[in-house]
Amino acid sequence: MNDRFIPAAVRKPIVRAAECPAAADRPLTSRQRSAVMLEFTRLDLAHPAWRRDRLNVAAALLGRPVPGSVKDLTMGEAGQLIATLRGCRDTRDLAVLLARRAAGKR
Repeated sequence: MNDRFIPAAVRKPIVRAAECPAAADRPLTSRQRSAVMLEFTRLDLAHPAWRRDRLNVAAALLGRPVPGSVKDLTMGEAGQLIATLRGCRDTRDLAVLLARRAAGKR
């Protein structure tokens, strides 16, 4: 991951579900929401017209129904989504990952 695109305020460690199992089902934090949106921005998917596409991407990566909003994710789901998006160098990597998930490959 290239940290130079991520502001220092967001680069702080995010609580992961594995570190705090009781928090996994709680609503995501504002920091997590910001981190999710920052990753979508980094991948050039921040335009308001692509809102539904971002939600579909989140649903596909998490293996869950499409949320009505990013705010509907749990802390655990948000952490998983952030880690997955950070693993993508660019939009092409994300497209390949989504195609593999759709084909049943992880």
